[in-house]
Amino acid sequence: MAEYHLYFGFREPYQVLVDEEIVIKAVSTKFNLVRMLERNLQGQVKVMITQCAMEALYRSKNEEAINLAKQFERRKCGHRPARKGEDEEDGTLSAFDCIKSVVNVKGQNKHRYVVATQKLRLRQVFHKLPGVPLIYIERSVMLMEDPSPATEQVRRRIEEAKLHSGLNDATPVLQKHSHEEPTNTANRRKGPKEPNPLSAKKKKTEGEQDNSQPQPEGEKKKRRRKHKRSAQNQQHSNESDSN
Repeated sequence: MAEYHLYFGFREPYQVLVDEEIVIKAVSTKFNLVRMLERNLQGQVKVMITQCAMEALYRSKNEEAINLAKQFERRKCGHRPARKGEDEEDGTLSAFDCIKSVVNVKGQNKHRYVVATQKLRLRQVFHKLPGVPLIYIERSVMLMEDPSPATEQVRRRIEEAKLHSGLNDATPVLQKHSHEEPTNTANRRKGPKEPNPLSAKKKKTEGEQDNSQPQPEGEKKKRRRKHKRSAQNQQHSNESDSN
């Protein structure tokens, strides 16, 4: 169902429209119809049957099939049931014509039905309608048909449209970048180079330069010797006075 999800908008629970023949077939093969449909479609299902298909079941007088079909949701088809005194077939369409009219709405599967039918001719009709998953029972196995050529044609058309749209969206962007890049490069080359802020050194003032210069060792020693001599002279002076 992945293709029907992606290209035709199918969602769970899948609406499965059954005809009277597949209901009778499921009863005769002891199929659990709902469970087999969910297993085949790999998702939850809502099984539906039209009033016309129910009328066909009543005419079959298959009580087990009738009781099974009564558990399904009744799909309003707009075809009135037979009135009292009328022949049953006067009021309703055949299940074939009924299901065909319900599914094919102006050339498309508008309500996204999955059709489960034993009628080969009905399946062949829906091969021409895109987006109709078809299920039937072969012997004791439930099968789902491969997507029809009409469905595959729509899928390819959607893929091509997406690809074309993607290329159109990308072209202006590519053109914009191709025009902008040379201009930006030229501007960068013409512009003056700014100095590296990390390589710039802070200039020192004149006072900072004098304070930062180390004093010669000789001057320091001379000052110490002068200080020592003055202290000695002061001592000799004091001794003289005392004498």
